[in-house]
Amino acid sequence: MDLKSKETRDALQLDMHTKSGANWVDAEAWVGLDEVAGLIDFVESYVIPNLDLDLRKKSKEFIFESKEMKLSFMVHERQRRISIWLNNYGKEGDSKYYFWTESQINNITYLLNVLKRIK
Repeated sequence: MDLKSKETRDALQLDMHTKSGANWVDAEAWVGLDEVAGLIDFVESYVIPNLDLDLRKKSKEFIFESKEMKLSFMVHERQRRISIWLNNYGKEGDSKYYFWTESQINNITYLLNVLKRIK
C-alpha cells in the first residue's frame, strides 16, 4: 500500500539476505505486477539469447530497472553474472544492498517460467 495515496498494488516480493558491512541483514523490494511483463521481455530478449555469448577482451551488460530494484546481466569474456540492486534502501542513486551470482545463470529459464505464471 502506498502510505501517501492509500492505493494498494499487487507485486512480486524480492527478499534478500545479504551482508552489509560486517552484519548480515534482511532486505526486501517489490516488482509491481505491471512491471513483470517488462522483466519477462528483458529475460527473453537480452539474457537468454546471450547466454552463450563469448567475447574477447570485451564485456556487455544488459540492465532492467523497476521502481525498487535493478537487475543486470553481464557477460565479460566467458563469464556471466546476474546482479540485483535494491533501490529502496539508501539515498537516491545509491543502492545499499547488492547481490550477484554466477552459479545460478543456468536457472534463468526457471525464473522465466515462474514470471510467466505470475503474469
